[in-house]
Amino acid sequence: MKEVKAIILILIIFICSACTSNHSTSQSTSTEQNTTPTVGASNDILALRGEYFDFSIKNRLDYVPFFDEGKAPTTSVEYLFYAFAINLYNWGDDKGIMTREYVEQVIQTHFDVKEITHESMRKGWDYDGKKYIAVPQGIKEEPIYVLQKYETYNKNGLTIYKITLDYCSFHGLVPTEEDMANIRANIGLDNLSSLTVLQKECFQYYIDKKTEAIVFISHNIVN
Repeated sequence: MKEVKAIILILIIFICSACTSNHSTSQSTSTEQNTTPTVGASNDILALRGEYFDFSIKNRLDYVPFFDEGKAPTTSVEYLFYAFAINLYNWGDDKGIMTREYVEQVIQTHFDVKEITHESMRKGWDYDGKKYIAVPQGIKEEPIYVLQKYETYNKNGLTIYKITLDYCSFHGLVPTEEDMANIRANIGLDNLSSLTVLQKECFQYYIDKKTEAIVFISHNIVN
């Protein structure tokens, strides 16, 4: 009889121990899930603002055409100022002239477009069948974009970046280099007092694995 009681007692201890172990494991998993950083949290956004300030200038986000995913424009007119602006400081004596081949290369490198219709742009660019010649005019100053939301997701083996930014002006004035440096520093501190928001825009893009080029998927105004 004593042996039976001993066996029952051992079983009870074993069962209680297993329950305690399972409960502990469950708590541990729950804690890990709760401490996982949320992409796009405010502290992450502030840290990324300087990077995307530079990104917007290098990639001239202000000249990226507006389009929905899968519906990138197929006419060259939509891309001419973008193609010119991203290479602004490298034109040399040919500034204001872009070859057909160059325009096609830029479009097909940075947008998912196969066939391109080449056309002149009224009051912007003349086209003679081989090259584009700029109609004399100014070009916009370097843009000021302030990152407000950052997300990533995977699609067809690619990491897709989805960023929402405020397109801003320096209260309607043309900023100096010193102003731009101060703006870059201030937006990282969440100080936007020197800026006027013109509109909110959303971009989606990925980085081409072979060329490491930015490929835009969509660009929309956010209401």
